[in-house]
Amino acid sequence: MINATMTDATITDATITDATITDATITDATMTDATMTDATITDATITDATMTDATMTDAKMIDAVGRHVDHLRLSLTKRCNLDCFYCHKEGNTQDTTGDAGNMHEVSTEKVFEILSESKKAGISSLKLTGGEPLLRKDIAEIVRYADMLGYEDIGLTTNGTLLHSCACELADAGLNHVNIGCDTLTLSSQLPKNAVRLEKGMLESVRAGLQVKLNMVVLRGINDGEIWPMIDFCAAKGINLQLIELVRLGDMGIFESYFYPLMDIEDELRQRSESVRKRAMQGRMRYYMDGIFVEVVRPSPDFCSRCNKVRIDCHGRIMPCLMRKDEVFEFKGACALAKAVKARDKYGYG
Repeated sequence: MINATMTDATITDATITDATITDATITDATMTDATMTDATITDATITDATMTDATMTDAKMIDAVGRHVDHLRLSLTKRCNLDCFYCHKEGNTQDTTGDAGNMHEVSTEKVFEILSESKKAGISSLKLTGGEPLLRKDIAEIVRYADMLGYEDIGLTTNGTLLHSCACELADAGLNHVNIGCDTLTLSSQLPKNAVRLEKGMLESVRAGLQVKLNMVVLRGINDGEIWPMIDFCAAKGINLQLIELVRLGDMGIFESYFYPLMDIEDELRQRSESVRKRAMQGRMRYYMDGIFVEVVRPSPDFCSRCNKVRIDCHGRIMPCLMRKDEVFEFKGACALAKAVKARDKYGYG
């Protein structure tokens, strides 16, 4: 379908195979009991469309600059039981502390709808985030539903404080891997995500069979001297490590005060590692040593040009890019997600 306009159309019991939809405008359309296989949706404008009991198999969403988007980062809550001073809150800059954080949290039913429709649209990889997603009592139910839908990869990002009590349940529900925030090896009032506090959750996750990766945000003058001790700690535990540069988002005073560039560390990792691999996602580099890998997350020429992610916040709003606030879309099914992906016409760091 090229340069087509479809208005007030009803498609019922249709089978669409190997379809390419390019530069199409679809308005007020209703698609019921339709099956769409091997579809690629590029530069389409989809407005007020409804898809009911429709099946899209091997669908692909391609954004305006040619990136294939197949990874969903879904924030389940803005609540958190910690208050890390550098946190960008997944782009949610409103207050996240106290009971007020639960006022507009997306319901279980809405989460199920988002997961189902996103799978139809071509999302195959899922990361559940917060706030702190383990504060939700339905977290295992959500993971189980995602697994039932057939997501190829289901991950979760957590501060780890509650993980020791639910790691086995989450693994049984279908969780594949967990990212645990851990910024320091020692007890610290400045960095509440520390190895002393979180080690029990780490070990329970390993015992449960989850792939475990620690997220260390490197901060100048605070924990930049702990990078190599943290690598040694992870190697001893058989846990992978992700070193993260502070993101240029939110309070610029924090960024300017604590930003620590990882370029020199990455050069040293390259020299010490046994092998180096480049991930497809954002061109991230992984350095393999001592039975683990150390992954570095920092802006690079590939960071945005190879980004395959789309975000949905805890209110059910689609954020095509964390670094941009100019376009946010209400989630109204697979068509709304495709429309949001089309809006990815620039690079966040560009």
